Amino acid sequence: MASAGDGDTTSHPNKTDQAVSFEICFDRDNKRPRSAPPKRLSTHKKKAITKEEIDKKQQEAEERRKENEREMIDRIAQKREECRKLNENFQALLAQDAKLHGGMGTTDVPSLPREELVHKFRAVKRDYCKIATAISKTVSHQTVPVSSSKQ
Repeated sequence: MASAGDGDTTSHPNKTDQAVSFEICFDRDNKRPRSAPPKRLSTHKKKAITKEEIDKKQQEAEERRKENEREMIDRIAQKREECRKLNENFQALLAQDAKLHGGMGTTDVPSLPREELVHKFRAVKRDYCKIATAISKTVSHQTVPVSSSKQ
């Protein structure tokens, strides 16, 4: 504890029944800092940034953005192709089922051998599971607000 004559700080303990509190008064005349600033701040020199550096960084960021956009478009095109193949196989299975059950307009649908039907069915199942998994991963990464409205 410093004495009142120091001009620095004065601390007086105030005791109550349950706690002890201190009153600290700082000297307003003393403006200098008590310690030197940290070395990491005193040695840090700001580098002057030129317009060319800013333009270069913006150009690099634009190129990264365009590359990410191209990759996303490629992924979407790949998923679209997978969905098209799935739909094509599924339609073939539906046509075979309709022909089997004597559906109208199925006279021009060629009958497929059992092995090919099994192959198409497995391809549809595999592709559907693959697409469903990808969709669920995409949806789980997004925050979707859930509304709980009771009717």
